[in-house]
Amino acid sequence: MSDTEMQNFIAIMRGRAAFYEFFSLAYRKPADEEYLGIITQFLPHFQALAGEVDIADLKTGAEGLTKFVGEKIVKAEKPEEKEELLNLMNRSYTSLFLLGASSVATAESVYLSPEKLLKQEPWEEVLKFYRQHSFGMPSSFKETEDHISMETLFMYFLAEHTAKELENGDEEKAESLITAQKDFLNNHILRWAPVFCDLVLSKKGDHVVFIDVVTTLLKGFLAYDKEFLQELTSE
Repeated sequence: MSDTEMQNFIAIMRGRAAFYEFFSLAYRKPADEEYLGIITQFLPHFQALAGEVDIADLKTGAEGLTKFVGEKIVKAEKPEEKEELLNLMNRSYTSLFLLGASSVATAESVYLSPEKLLKQEPWEEVLKFYRQHSFGMPSSFKETEDHISMETLFMYFLAEHTAKELENGDEEKAESLITAQKDFLNNHILRWAPVFCDLVLSKKGDHVVFIDVVTTLLKGFLAYDKEFLQELTSE
């Protein structure tokens, strides 16, 4: 691999890491004004990715994000308008993920364990993966380790770590981290996140603001990244 090819590959790893961090932030907590800026910042990147690959959910999600930024964020110029938009987004977040029996579960263990409860065997397996790679959750996060926001944050962590190892010239370590990304994606995230996404999208309605768009993007991005890592590790 030439120096130029290596730099391009490092940039791809960092780009993937950034997408995963975007998704992690979306599901970690209700949105704040800073995240509105992040959404706008990421719009051209999602538009570019949707134009490069033939994945319907990415194209639909990018169209939805374009509309959301144009009709909601751009028009919310005054402080009170931004506050109203954030209140709408946060009511959506709360109703979808925090309100009792009708809410959508956000942890892998609930989807994959026979008991459909938190902190079962799938959660233990996720913990082992985190420990193996010295990954620690943000101290402010109080949900379980197999929450969708932490599993996507872990993918961010692995991709960013891969880029750093490549910069340091340790290709063997980088290859092992790429394999770890593929394994975690296939053995954990992809075993439950598509169902999670479908449940969120089934609750679409006037009360759902932004979460439906980001969930469509997540579903499409996971399909894209599965193909990317499969091709990468089969070379």
